Amino acid sequence: MQSERPGMDEVQVHKDVLLDQSLDALYEKRSSTREQALASMVDAFNSDLQHEFVEKKFATLLHQCLHCIKKGSSKSNIIEQNPLSIAIITVGLGDQAQEILEESVTPLSQALKSSREALKITSILECLAVITFVGGANPEQTERSMQIIWQMIHPKLGSNVVATKPSPAVITTIVSSWAFLLTTVDQWTLGPKLWQEIVTYLSSLLEKDDRSVRTAAGEALALILSWEL
Repeated sequence: MQSERPGMDEVQVHKDVLLDQSLDALYEKRSSTREQALASMVDAFNSDLQHEFVEKKFATLLHQCLHCIKKGSSKSNIIEQNPLSIAIITVGLGDQAQEILEESVTPLSQALKSSREALKITSILECLAVITFVGGANPEQTERSMQIIWQMIHPKLGSNVVATKPSPAVITTIVSSWAFLLTTVDQWTLGPKLWQEIVTYLSSLLEKDDRSVRTAAGEALALILSWEL
């Protein structure tokens, strides 16, 4: 085992160097360079838990991911959500997780307003759900994210919506993300009228042709029923 240790250390050092290089590349002006760097970071995060790297480079990683979201380039608008989600899971509960949520919620909300591609929208929604689940320190923060998510699917509840009609994949992600956050809320301040609108809309989704939409709606309704009981 001792003979293997130097090799393992060398591998980790190599990973750290690659991650540092990828993080530095996020400062580049060319979007293709930033996209490649983000993809490399996602691969590294997916292959191994990079706790030390996230701890050491937390501020820079958060800043650069948010910068990519605000710029809204093609591929990076999708893949930069992954480092954010993985980073908040890596740091766990605490001040850093709350900082990720508070710094990210507005850029993510704005990205939802401007996005038209289903893959981008679902990626942003999933990211918002994950960072809220981990970083939400109080019910108000969770409710805020739930409202942002719900307004994507039910325009008359607010102005934060995409103009085009959501695809089945987007509807499924919206309902699943919203219901996922509902599991973390002990008391929700929405009034009876809004609850009725939510239940009515979810019930209407049970008649849709797409199976994933029906499944997501059924699970959300079951959760609401158990939550109310």
